[in-house]
Amino acid sequence: MFKAANGNKLILAPIDLTKPHLHILDIGTYDGTFLVDLSNNFIPSSARQTDSILGIDLFDAHFPAHPSEGMRFQIQNFLEPWPQELLGSFDLVHQRLMLAGAGRNTRANLTQTLRLVKPGGWIQLVEAEQAIGPNDGPAMQQFLLLMGELFGFIGVPMTYAHELAQWLEEEGFEEVETRVVPIPYGCRQPDAELREKGYSSMSVGLQGKLKHTKMIPGGLKSLDAAELEMLAPRLIKEMEERGAEYVMRYAWGRKPVA
Repeated sequence: MFKAANGNKLILAPIDLTKPHLHILDIGTYDGTFLVDLSNNFIPSSARQTDSILGIDLFDAHFPAHPSEGMRFQIQNFLEPWPQELLGSFDLVHQRLMLAGAGRNTRANLTQTLRLVKPGGWIQLVEAEQAIGPNDGPAMQQFLLLMGELFGFIGVPMTYAHELAQWLEEEGFEEVETRVVPIPYGCRQPDAELREKGYSSMSVGLQGKLKHTKMIPGGLKSLDAAELEMLAPRLIKEMEERGAEYVMRYAWGRKPVA
């Protein structure tokens, strides 16, 4: 869905993926889908080398049993210090929907991650704007209220994605750019297969968020128990009938050559 919304592109940073011996890192890789797609469809085989593409995640349960050529996976908590051998070693670092996991330390965590980029290399960040489309309905509006309370609980400003480009510039990165990308859901998603995946991903994601609401002292303020119970089916119905958008912000920049 992200790739389709960007005109079939995975990487918006202007890195030459045909350049030999690139080293690429995907943070929060889960099952490696992003890296497999990138490797198979965007990087020519002539540009790959042994162990040049790395995916990290907190658990290895979903790592591919038989990684593609030049690809490896390892366990790493992105909140902890990076292994010394990884620092300054990547031509491209990709991180999507991860920074909120750092809680109040989003900026400090990003500073730590930027140390992975080699001089002349790029980082691409993708984070939710926590915004919906102007024509979205009441269920999506309640979903946004729910997200606001969850972000308040973990101490993360709802608008932190707006700061990504500024943070990169303040860290000395060059050629910094940013792009706001609405991801269409439901009947606004023209691809039938992606439309079904959108329903599934929204349902699964919402169920996880509903579990986290139980940790908020005193419960939610924006939705009562009945509204919370019906939010998931209402949201899917609304997506089917009028569609929805969940807005993402891409930001990228290049580390200066020393």
